[in-house]
Amino acid sequence: RIEWTLGRVPVPQRVTVAFGPARQTLMVDATLDTPWDSEPFGEVVSFFEGLQGSTEDLVLAGDRWVLGAPGGLIEVSSDGSVSRLPVSGGDIERGWGVAMDGAGVLWVVDSAQQQLVRVADGVATAVLTQADGQVFAGMNDVEVGPDAKIYVSDPCTARIVRFDPLTEEPDLTLSFDAATDG
Repeated sequence: RIEWTLGRVPVPQRVTVAFGPARQTLMVDATLDTPWDSEPFGEVVSFFEGLQGSTEDLVLAGDRWVLGAPGGLIEVSSDGSVSRLPVSGGDIERGWGVAMDGAGVLWVVDSAQQQLVRVADGVATAVLTQADGQVFAGMNDVEVGPDAKIYVSDPCTARIVRFDPLTEEPDLTLSFDAATDG
């Protein structure tokens, strides 16, 4: 088991590694000895300068990055070229959360339309807009779990919904206290 604490540099960082009864803690003063200067990477800067709105999430999809953005999805190839990821079937207005499962299917939270979208073979299909009779109000993030099910967060309705891609139905809702956990 590994535990760590993080903070702003140069605050001392503590990393604790435990294996059974054995436990070791290391203290590290994390600093930036050499300032990090960003370098231009392909067309990325010029592409994003013209984007109206913000990108929110990204996933490494094979040899490219896929980002959620206003108007859908954006892909950045390893050579730095940037383009819209073309999809058919349905529109993605504002890709917020993006995840990819083991089969290469993209799962996208469209926060503008409050829906979970599956993108397989370039076809976008809305698969989830409500759970337990309650529509989503603030879909935020999507993750693929180790069980290959899809987890969607909605802090505005104080819940996390698990979606089963095999049955195409939500099969679990975890509620939390929005005031303290949202």
